[in-house]
Amino acid sequence: GYVRDYRQRAITEQRGRADYGIPLDTSSPGAVAGSVALAYAYYMFAPFPWRVTNLLDVYGLLEVALRTVLIGCGILAWRRAAGGRRAALGLLWALYLSLTFFWSLGTANYGAALRHHLTTQWILVVLGGPVLLAAAPWRRTVREAAP
Repeated sequence: GYVRDYRQRAITEQRGRADYGIPLDTSSPGAVAGSVALAYAYYMFAPFPWRVTNLLDVYGLLEVALRTVLIGCGILAWRRAAGGRRAALGLLWALYLSLTFFWSLGTANYGAALRHHLTTQWILVVLGGPVLLAAAPWRRTVREAAP
């Protein structure tokens, strides 16, 4: 279909250093699930450390590290929440996962993925930011220094 053809064109016609090279395999339901999961993993976490070759890759890797920490903190916030707050955080998670999944289907390199993450990064900041800030070492230092 359209998504498979779009991904294939992006992979073959626009070969670049930041390309994933992950086609959408539609040969069977299992192949579709596997290739979609792989595309999503690359969308979320590329560039991987072993692919870092220049300063722009380092920037991308730092953004991936921050995203990973915010995801972990967001999951922790959701698990700790109860009642209406937990439902609201769950809705934000559903929004985040559906939007990132949608973007991952049409993204074939991590340069584009970094730009696409700008549309959803705010959700991770809302979800995981408070937990991350509460755990920040400078908060304890400021509290201990206060009279």
